Order: sequence, then structure tokens, then C-alpha cells
Amino acid sequence: MNENTVAVFAPDKEIALRLTEGVRKRIRTECAFRTFTEMKALKKFLKENPSSYLLIDRGEDEVPEEAATDRTIILGDEDMDADGEPLTICRYDGCTRVAKTLLTLMAEGSTDTVVSGGGRKLHILGAYSPVKRNLQTTFCVALGEYLARGSRVLYMNFEGFSGFSGIMEKASKESPDITDFLYYCDTAPEKLQYKLPNLVRTIGKLDVIMPPLSYLDTYDRSAEKWLEVFSGIASCGIYDYLILDLSESVQGLIQILSACERVFTITGNDRMAAAKLFEYEKWMKLHECAGIMDKTIRCTLPVFGKIPEDFSLLTHGELSNYIGSFVKQAAG
Repeated sequence: MNENTVAVFAPDKEIALRLTEGVRKRIRTECAFRTFTEMKALKKFLKENPSSYLLIDRGEDEVPEEAATDRTIILGDEDMDADGEPLTICRYDGCTRVAKTLLTLMAEGSTDTVVSGGGRKLHILGAYSPVKRNLQTTFCVALGEYLARGSRVLYMNFEGFSGFSGIMEKASKESPDITDFLYYCDTAPEKLQYKLPNLVRTIGKLDVIMPPLSYLDTYDRSAEKWLEVFSGIASCGIYDYLILDLSESVQGLIQILSACERVFTITGNDRMAAAKLFEYEKWMKLHECAGIMDKTIRCTLPVFGKIPEDFSLLTHGELSNYIGSFVKQAAG
């Protein structure tokens, strides 16, 4: 797929540069941005590059006739949606809305059958343990935030009732979750590159696909279907890491663990934790899953003085420092 090109125009240079950078940071998928402050230069560019998308802070200037109507977003004082005219959205709604609207236009205009993003190689990291209430989710989120300091990271939770909708601020019934994501995976995989950034929530710099209220909403999905999902995420080329917070609530657990480059198993120091881990490892050996065990990193977490309840604060403190020791192994 050819790289998308986005032309950004505003008469004021500072506004033009700020708009370009703001949208670039939020769009995630790979695009080439060109910034213009002179209408003559913009018209020349659009004439030579007719398939480009255009973000234009119109002000008192005209919308160039060289701009494709279905690839143009005008930033005005209020929303306007007139038939046959470029889409106008309120400039005061911020760059996040502009980026989401641009991605929607790209998805509608996409005719590719093979999705290819920025060429990033996806590393899949899994976490599973037979020992419960062991801070596995907190560990995974902290690991994701740590890796997100210098990489693009996506986190997915497969716990039965994860509690994420209660933990994440401003979560609502309208917030997209994994069921919305799976809909596009199944019905329009060629558009996933553009849909995915609009389906995630963020914790700091970590992207999260929100889990459903109940695992029953996705439990009928087979291992093969899950592997297709992960392959689709890899094909987007958006992320460097995919972190899977796994449990028995997902079908094909063993196949998914086999697809991971590293598996973190959080355990404890008590007798029951040791007994559960013994049974788990014995079962894995009996069923010839030595490959999974070879890439498994056992983590016996120490007792931390205080772990923040707010996930966005996990980039600091004892847990974050502890997780730093695993990053080199996780990156392979």
C-alpha cells in the first residue's frame, strides 16, 4: 500500500505546525505530512498529488478546487455537513477529534486487500499463571507503560471479569471494546490499520483494547481466530509490542502461549502457589509443551510498600523499577 500523504494548511505558521504535530502524534498509522501556509504552494502540491488528504484551517481563505471533497477536512467555528461539500468540524474540539475524523476518511477511502503499516515488527508477550490474585494485570500494565517509553505498545486483557470498565476513568457504555475491534477484524480486515487507533483507550502512552464486560462475549472465539487477530495487528505495522494478559477465559490458551515470544508467569512464595505451579508445569510437560516452558520467565514479585491504584502512575515507584529488570529479556 502506498504511504498516505496528508497536507496541512493554515495561514498562521505556528497554528499550521502545531496542527501538523498534534495530528501526527495521535494518528499512529504511518503517514507523510506536508505543512503549508501559502495557498499557491498548497494548490501546486494538490495538483501534483491528487490523492492526498487535506486538513485546512480555512480562516478567510478559499478551499482549493484541487482538493478532493471526500479527502478534505475543514476546521471551522462549528460542525457543518453539507452534501457535496468537504466535511467541516469545529477547530476547538482539538487534535484528537481531527485525527479520528481523518482516520475515518482513510478507512472509507481504502480499497487495499492487504494491510501494511509502517513496517514495525510486532513482538507478542504473554502473561499467564495458575496462581490467581497475584498482581498479573498490574504487572502487565506496568510492563506495557515501561516499554511504551520508547516503543508503541498495545495491551489486551483476557480475564473473565477484568474490572477495567470500573477502573478506567470516563469509561461508558459507548466506549469501544474488544467486541467492536473483533467486528472489524472479521468484516473489514483491510481497514483495520485505520480503525484500530480509534478503538483504543490510553493509559499514559500505553494503548489498551478494552475487554468486554464478560468473557462470555468472546468465549466462542477459537484459537485459530485469535491468532488471525494477532496477525492482523502485526500487519497494521503500528505497534512494536502486543501484551496479552491471559487467563483460562480464552479458548486456545496453549496455542496463544505458543505464539508468544516470551511468557511471564507470576507466582508466589506460599505453599499453595508452589503446588499450583507444580501441577501446571507437570501438565505442560505431559502434553509436550516444553517450548512454552523454555520461553517462560517466572516472576516472584516482592512485597511492595505501595502500588498506585491509578494505572497511569505505574511508571514510577517500586514496581516500575522492578519491571525494568525484565525489559531486556522481554525484548528478546
